[in-house]
Amino acid sequence: MDPRESLKSIVGRDHVLGGTTYITGAKVISPGTITHTGTIARLVFGEYDGSVSMRGERFLDACKTAGIDAVFSADISKEMWAKFALLSAFSGVSSMFRKAAGPIMGDPDTRKLLKDAIAETVAVAKAKGIDLGDDYVARHGDFYGSIPPDTKSSMLMDLENGRRIELNWLSGAVAQFGDELGVPTPTHHAIYGALKVAAEAAGLMSTPRPRP
Repeated sequence: MDPRESLKSIVGRDHVLGGTTYITGAKVISPGTITHTGTIARLVFGEYDGSVSMRGERFLDACKTAGIDAVFSADISKEMWAKFALLSAFSGVSSMFRKAAGPIMGDPDTRKLLKDAIAETVAVAKAKGIDLGDDYVARHGDFYGSIPPDTKSSMLMDLENGRRIELNWLSGAVAQFGDELGVPTPTHHAIYGALKVAAEAAGLMSTPRPRP
């Protein structure tokens, strides 16, 4: 969730737009071949200062010409945190239990765990100055019940296929931000701890984030 800081030394902060994508049912079948069987495929992007720039308008036109469902947002930081709240929770819970969306949403205990994880990320976002609204979980907590029940997070698919996982930048990031800001994130800490042990044992842990 700090792309400008990561990219500024490479391309310069002025050359970076914020962005996020929503997609379900996408799988890498072979190198260069990806199938999309879901119903969601959407791109949201924008300038970090909220301006309507010429480059943003040109990129939007290019997306529309290519048939891409794209939105040029005037509040991209909020859009990114809104996506991250859902992504970090589902990636962590689905990977920890090795379950797809259907089984997780169909059990009251795992469904509550997922919503707790979403709420923690929302609280971290608020502490960082991004208010997603006190009703965010009520409005979006059941999102994963509206998608195909066999939908898996990309982190779970990586775990199942022996690829390195993004744990450090998902639940690990929420836990770290929470520690730095004094926001309790027990669910993400539990997810991080459980998956870290398994991933390290299998050699699937990406380069670790610095811990406080």
